[in-house]
Amino acid sequence: MTEPFETLLCTHAAPVLAGLRPSGTVTCHRAKLPRLEEDLAQCRALLLEHGLRCKVLCQCESHLVVLLYDPVWLESCLLGRRARKMLRRMGYPQGALLEDLLKELARRMGQSGFPHEIGLFLGYPARDVEEFIRRGGAGSLCTGYWKAYRHPGEARRCFARYDACREEFLARQSRGQSLCQILRAG
Repeated sequence: MTEPFETLLCTHAAPVLAGLRPSGTVTCHRAKLPRLEEDLAQCRALLLEHGLRCKVLCQCESHLVVLLYDPVWLESCLLGRRARKMLRRMGYPQGALLEDLLKELARRMGQSGFPHEIGLFLGYPARDVEEFIRRGGAGSLCTGYWKAYRHPGEARRCFARYDACREEFLARQSRGQSLCQILRAG
């Protein structure tokens, strides 16, 4: 993978790569990443070695949005009672497998950008996603990787862990380690 692509992953997906969260998105600008297709192919191979996957959720001429995810963990998040109920209310196929849910999310993103339920696919607490939708994004107790409406202390600690992970990945990369070396070292 090219260094700019690895830096993008370290910056935006380190908590997923380190196993701290089930999934995350990375927006790839084609103009900044001339070898993007090759980078994605190499990324897919590396992720598979670590039990992770990536899926292009939407793309246009200038950029694409990629979801990096742990399929087992993400599926368990989406199968939770509250998340499953929300997805059903929003018209997602009932009893669908993870890949079918991701296809439906990608279809919706292609039509209207980022639907609010994407928070469920990013592993955000279902109650916070529900409150975000209900309140139109207003009135959160704290904001970081998501808007938290309950347990702000817990959310802030989680945000701090994600930030520390990102900083560690970037520091290791700046010391000359490739993403492959970082992941293999643990």
